[in-house]
Amino acid sequence: MVGILKQHSPGVHKTLERRFSAEELVFLDRLFETALIPGAKQEAGLLRPEGADYNPLPGRILQILLTQLELPSLEFLSAGLLVCLSICELQLLKQDQDPRVRTAAQLAETALNPGNPITEPEAAAAALALELDRIRHLHMRELSADQFETAARRSLTVLARTLATEQNTRLRTLVQATVDRQLRHYE
Repeated sequence: MVGILKQHSPGVHKTLERRFSAEELVFLDRLFETALIPGAKQEAGLLRPEGADYNPLPGRILQILLTQLELPSLEFLSAGLLVCLSICELQLLKQDQDPRVRTAAQLAETALNPGNPITEPEAAAAALALELDRIRHLHMRELSADQFETAARRSLTVLARTLATEQNTRLRTLVQATVDRQLRHYE
């Protein structure tokens, strides 16, 4: 049976297949499926050509983590998938029978909570990956210059909330550079 991750993000699946066990792939596939619809809701405002084929948000988050972190663990990838969900959806997952799901939901909730610094490396990487994807796709939304600047500044706020760690240095640098480039473009 072809999993939903392989169906929607075959390149990401191939990379994961080389690095994780079959049981871990089933786990990531389950989380990918959980994140797919909430991720699509976040993408609802993106302007895409009709019939365009694209990697969905959970797949792009995984791709960012796989390319920007050196050998991300299952915990990093799990938290990254679940940042596509709302806080309410994460609250439900924190009751899941699988302790890995509960941990990933807690890390994703930390990443999404705007009031606190993000000190866990997994949560920081998830928050940064989500922001990188958002800022990369701002040009695909109909935004005024003020709305665009507000969105870009939001990314800087997330950057300020994330504790710099050895694991996320490249990702932090990439987010900062992308925000700077986008702001220059709209000046």
